[in-house]
Amino acid sequence: MSKFTRVFMGNVSLNDTQRACKVEQEDETAKLTGLRGALIKKDTGEKTKVNVADFETVDILDILNDLKFIDVSTTTGVSDAAAANHSYTHMFDCKMFIQDSLKDVQVFGRKNT
Repeated sequence: MSKFTRVFMGNVSLNDTQRACKVEQEDETAKLTGLRGALIKKDTGEKTKVNVADFETVDILDILNDLKFIDVSTTTGVSDAAAANHSYTHMFDCKMFIQDSLKDVQVFGRKNT
């Protein structure tokens, strides 16, 4: 099993990052193991907000291929996360960029055949 990272732009929606991580899992037969917001400094000195996703290659049967990212910085998000616990497996909590704002996010997954 090998580990690798991918960088996704932080100026996109939560759904866009969720979808990108799902595609990466499918393309690489890997599971998402972590996600964090970061700043990358360009040659010009300008900083770009990105999300760094960690993956680990695994057997396809070990991948929770139906991902659900929930912004828990709102009361609605906290309620949605509590509801997701009934039908999804909680994978991890993280801080990531959603449309260039750093937010608290809970990541869930489940096996979808």
